[in-house]
Amino acid sequence: MHSVKLDDVEWSGSGTRHRVGTEKFKYLLRGQHGARDNYELSLFWTPPTYSTPRHHHNFDQLRLTLQGEFEWAPGRATGPGGVVYMPEGTYYGPQGGIDSVVLLLQFGGANGAGFMGYDELRRGYRELAEVGTFEDGIYRGPGADGAHQEVDSYQAIYEHVMGRPVVYPPARYEDPVEMDPTAYAWVPEPGEPGVERKVLGRFSERGTELGFLRWSEGAVHEVGQLRARLVMFLQSGHLLWGEETIEGPGAFALEIEDSGSSLAATDMAAEAFYVSFPVFDG
Repeated sequence: MHSVKLDDVEWSGSGTRHRVGTEKFKYLLRGQHGARDNYELSLFWTPPTYSTPRHHHNFDQLRLTLQGEFEWAPGRATGPGGVVYMPEGTYYGPQGGIDSVVLLLQFGGANGAGFMGYDELRRGYRELAEVGTFEDGIYRGPGADGAHQEVDSYQAIYEHVMGRPVVYPPARYEDPVEMDPTAYAWVPEPGEPGVERKVLGRFSERGTELGFLRWSEGAVHEVGQLRARLVMFLQSGHLLWGEETIEGPGAFALEIEDSGSSLAATDMAAEAFYVSFPVFDG
C-alpha cells in the first residue's frame, strides 16, 4: 500500500510546454514505467490560458473536479464534484482555459498498452525540443524516420520515448462519459454496518469501476480479494489500514497483494472516491 497526504506535496510545473498554458501539478502517486497498469494520480490546476486541440489517447483518464469548472469540450464543463471519464480511443476537446483544480488519474486502459508517466514525458519533450518546435499543442519537427511531421504533441513524445508508433484502440464510447454523483444513491455495503457505496459506472470488458465509499464513525470496510489495483482519494476523515493511519485529504493505492485487508474509520466519518483498474487475469 502506498499513501500520501495532500498537504505534504508542493505544487510544481509540468516541466514541458507540449500544451498551451502554465498548468501546475501536485504529483501524488505513480506506478511503474512499462507496466500495462502504470498510472499517475495528481492534482491538476488549469489556468485561464490553458488549452489543447481535439485529441485522444491510448490510455484512460478520469477527472474529479474539486474547484472551479473543468472544460473538456466547447460548452461542456464539470463543476465541483463532477466526474468525467475519457476512455482510451475516445476524442475530446478542444479545451479552453477555465480556471479549475481537478483530481486527475491517468492509467493503462483495457487495451493493455499502458501509460507513459510524466518523468518520461518530460524527458521526451526536452529531447524533441532540441530538434523541433511545440506550438498550440502540436509538434513540428523530424519523426523517428527523420521525415518532417506535424502531430499531436503527446503522440510525438510517446513515439519518441517508447520507440514505437502509438496504436489507438477503437473507441468503445463515442464521447467522454460525464457523471453527476449527486444523482446517484448511496447503497449499504452488504454485511458492513455503517459503510455505503455509490457506484458511478463499470466500463469495458475488463471491468474498470469508479465510485465513492463512505464510512460512519467506527465502521469497517473489508477490502476482500483484489484482482487489480485500487486507487482511492480520501476526501475527508481518517482511515486505519492495519496500524497505519491515512489522513484526508490524501490518496492511497492498494495492490493485489493487499487483498484481505480492512479500512476502518477512526474517530470520525470518512468519504473516498475510488477507481478499480482494468482486470488482466494472469
